Amino acid sequence: MHILLTLLPTFLIKNIGEYKTYFQLIFPVSSLFFLYKSKFIDKKTYVLFFLAVYSVIYSLVNLDISSLVRISQLCLFIILISQIVYYKPLKSIDIFFKASAIYGILFSFVEFILTKNIFYKTVLYSPINIKIPMLSGLIGEPNYTGFFYFGSIIYFIYTKKYRYIPIALVIILSCASRTFLICSVVSILIYFLSFNLKRLLSYLILYSVISYPILVSLLYQFSDTSFHLLATKITNGRFAIHCVYLDMFLKNPLGVGFFNGAKRFAQQRANEANVFPIHDMDLYISNYQQHSLNFQILSEFGIIGYLLFCYFIFSLHKHVSSYSSKLALLLTLFIFPTMQLNVTNEIIVYLMISLILIYLNTKKKDQLFSKHSH
Repeated sequence: MHILLTLLPTFLIKNIGEYKTYFQLIFPVSSLFFLYKSKFIDKKTYVLFFLAVYSVIYSLVNLDISSLVRISQLCLFIILISQIVYYKPLKSIDIFFKASAIYGILFSFVEFILTKNIFYKTVLYSPINIKIPMLSGLIGEPNYTGFFYFGSIIYFIYTKKYRYIPIALVIILSCASRTFLICSVVSILIYFLSFNLKRLLSYLILYSVISYPILVSLLYQFSDTSFHLLATKITNGRFAIHCVYLDMFLKNPLGVGFFNGAKRFAQQRANEANVFPIHDMDLYISNYQQHSLNFQILSEFGIIGYLLFCYFIFSLHKHVSSYSSKLALLLTLFIFPTMQLNVTNEIIVYLMISLILIYLNTKKKDQLFSKHSH
């Protein structure tokens, strides 16, 4: 486990050029071997397995084989959490994040040198249009690379490895990921300027994340078309996309099956009877993913899946908050941008959950030891 975690940054690469590597499957698949040895599943992950079981039943009823394959991948990631919690390779994980920062900056530099036709993205509009090169980064996709290094920044803040934060910020900037650049800067400011309000802020952020689909619904129903177009432009099309997936959920309250949302997107938005009709059809040249963890779970796992998801997030936050308000705030800051990104198959999410569970288990043992010693 220690060796695998040290080498893990090389497993993060999704694509080399136009070719998929599938490197990210190596570590989750290897977790089966460690499960065989440890026979351990962390209790706090049970609800995630319930989510997977519900999806399996739904897929079997609908004879959806592709969804079953995706669910098996999700189960491997859940098993991975327990094995990291069991073996507690904290030193190796620390090495992993440090190595990822170094690998990432080197990878971006090489990509910039070798790429012939680099796309330049405008990151700041009028009165000054600033464009920077949009690199794919270590993960192979700008937004996911940005998310990974945003998660790394959260880790560096908590472990006080501040000297690595500028490196992660440069990597995010090289991917022209405005979302995660803003999230990183805002998270740093909120964490260090919140003082004694960390627990309160963590709850406010948590409730805003959970209630995001309700907010989208209210904004659409009680605002005019000009606001819809403005919100769509500001969110780079996400507001309109989320409205389509909200409609998909309303018509399929039990979900459409794991990873089936994008397959039904074109049919859903073309339906004139939609509760949330979208008029700006230029956004939909192809089938779009949800670009939101909330709407991915809501549209694909349905209301039952979303309630299980909410229970897991709330229970995890409750345990974290009882031990550390600082960690609780960092947890919610890490979760916050997932409202704008699909992350069910991103390894960084499961690594972060593992680190939090390790922390909680260690704290619990320390408290028990303290009680017995007195």
